[in-house]
Amino acid sequence: MLLLKLPAFLLGVYMMYWSLPLANIFLCIKAWKLVGPRNDIYQWCHFLVNAFRTKFRKYGSNDLYRGAPCIYLSNHRSWSDFFMDAYLTEGRGQLMSRMAVVYVFPMFMIPVTWVRGCICFKRGSIADKQKFNAWIDNCVKASPVPGICLFPEGHRSRAPHSLPLKRGMLHYAYSRNMPVQIVMSAHKELAMDEKTFHVRFGTTCVTGYSELIPASTYATFEEFCVAIQSVWDKLWVRVFSADPAELPLLDINNPAGFHYPMVLRLSQLFWTVVELFLMVWGLRWSWHSWQAAVARLAGAVGLANALSQVLLLLPLVWLLASIIYCYDSTLPQPILSSDGALCKMR
Repeated sequence: MLLLKLPAFLLGVYMMYWSLPLANIFLCIKAWKLVGPRNDIYQWCHFLVNAFRTKFRKYGSNDLYRGAPCIYLSNHRSWSDFFMDAYLTEGRGQLMSRMAVVYVFPMFMIPVTWVRGCICFKRGSIADKQKFNAWIDNCVKASPVPGICLFPEGHRSRAPHSLPLKRGMLHYAYSRNMPVQIVMSAHKELAMDEKTFHVRFGTTCVTGYSELIPASTYATFEEFCVAIQSVWDKLWVRVFSADPAELPLLDINNPAGFHYPMVLRLSQLFWTVVELFLMVWGLRWSWHSWQAAVARLAGAVGLANALSQVLLLLPLVWLLASIIYCYDSTLPQPILSSDGALCKMR
């Protein structure tokens, strides 16, 4: 029922759109902290994961690699991937995102990019790969976080199978001898499905980490790509066929902090103040506009004052009903069987 789903979906988009000031209001990010280690990317994502009431179950015995600079490869299912995978990698990698996402979510993409938490690029063929790789080098050096988190499929897909992996950043990893770790998650699209305008508060995802794949151990780039594709395909089947009820909860405790140069700390503080002002102004303008619309309607049709008050609160009641409708903590069923075939129940 779209009428019941839509308000909760818009609330989810609103929380993502204004996630920077909201994360500060709820003390997840402390933009005023000008000394000591910080991990703003993780804290931003931690706020959104809690706001969506999302939980994760861990498949396998491998853990997140927390050593030298690393490239994390994640599968791409929905808008929620941006904060979920940054959360699952504990904010250890700059997100790589198409420039178009900045136009959709400018209020969090601009500050995140400004403080070196995201690398935005234009989609299309790269004429000069060496120049592009040198640009990535500079982005990595300028960031307080050591790695990169990206989506090698290149597109969001709800298919039960992977899309072909793009090789651009794999070539970068190989040329820089950077290790690669795959972070595979199932059911992320249940938390937010922008195609059907649906969110699900309380959903559970299954996440598996691969073993570390060091680029330096492969004689050629082709061998490196074949190894990554093989590990990716195997982990995909294992994670998407895993039953969440049989897996332990994935707990992330005290992720590492990083040294933020003062210019980045002050930039984050600046953007936080600006966005807090804009968010409050937007809420105030929206409320006064709705009050004026209800008053004009009441005057035009002769509504009693009591009915006008009910009409005034109707959007809040609709939103509350939508949140209740969209809350579902039932554990999802596996998408695939253990042999990789699509489960009949799906």
